[in-house]
Amino acid sequence: MTSQTEVFRIDSIGKGCLAIMAHPASTGSVASTISEIAALGFHQVVSLLEPAEADVLGLAQEAELVTAQSMKFISYAIPDMGLPARSDDFARL
Repeated sequence: MTSQTEVFRIDSIGKGCLAIMAHPASTGSVASTISEIAALGFHQVVSLLEPAEADVLGLAQEAELVTAQSMKFISYAIPDMGLPARSDDFARL
C-alpha cells in the first residue's frame, strides 16, 4: 500500500507515541486515510476540532470511521487560537 498520509511523530509515551497530522480530508478520502492510520499501528485518534469545524472539513463521520477500524476516537475540542479549558484533563488524553 502506498501511503499518502503524512504522520509526524513527536514523542514516545510509554509503549505508544504522540503524533500529529493534517486533517484526513486534506489527503483525499477520509475513510482511506483513517484506514492508513490504522495500518500504521495507531490505536487512538484525538480530534481537537470543534464540531462545526469538523463538519466544514468533511469530518462529520470521523468518529464512526475511526471506530470501524478498531481504534478509539476522542473528541477534545479546543477553540482556534485557544488553550484547553483544563490542562489536567488534557494531560490525561
